[in-house]
Amino acid sequence: MQRDLAPSSVQVHMSAIRPAHPDGQQPGTKEARQILRKRARDWARRRAPRKALPIRTPALAAMVSTCTAADNGRERPKTLRDAALLTLGWGCCPAAVSLRTS
Repeated sequence: MQRDLAPSSVQVHMSAIRPAHPDGQQPGTKEARQILRKRARDWARRRAPRKALPIRTPALAAMVSTCTAADNGRERPKTLRDAALLTLGWGCCPAAVSLRTS
């Protein structure tokens, strides 16, 4: 826990330590599990999920303009592909949201 590992990682380490001891000499885990439960609650509060901001039309236009930069007067197929995928993905977002909520 001093290395600031995730509670699930600490649990994996704890579960590996106990079977490594001979029968009858395994360490008790009651106190350690209580500490780990408290740590998991604190960890969850600190690690709140972050949400990305939605991409608006001006931001999409800026992203597409960087994708379609010309190379010696010719556009690369990769830049066209990237611009098409950005536009397609942006256009499909409302459909994905409606599918997720239904």
